[in-house]
Amino acid sequence: RLMTRQLWHLTLADLVFSLSFIVQYVLTILRLWRMTDCFCYVSHVAISTGLLTSCLVETHLSLALVLCLCRCSRAMCVLREGLFVVWPLGVLLSTYATVSTGMEWHDGECSRRGNDLILGAAECVCGLISATCLVASLIWV
Repeated sequence: RLMTRQLWHLTLADLVFSLSFIVQYVLTILRLWRMTDCFCYVSHVAISTGLLTSCLVETHLSLALVLCLCRCSRAMCVLREGLFVVWPLGVLLSTYATVSTGMEWHDGECSRRGNDLILGAAECVCGLISATCLVASLIWV
């Protein structure tokens, strides 16, 4: 049951990412109105939320694999009950990253004012945890 819920969350996160990107692209191409910095902030938060939440769910899947192989039922219960945290965490991190980076409408597209270190760091941490889980599962099996 946990994997079904994880895959549902992963699908939803990927859908948020894809639809947000498509909406931003279409609105930028059509140029129905003058785009503002606010549009850039909202679209970047939506795209980043989908991307980061997807990374968090994939990390959750990796942790669940290792815990399942180790037969850690109590830890699996904690993981199962904590799955809902990926969405608020994804929204909070992506909003904070977007606001701290800064966005602006410049030369017909949304541009970052600074480096997006927070999202990069979050994705690196997720990747390292997932890679560690992969190595642990290979050793365990």
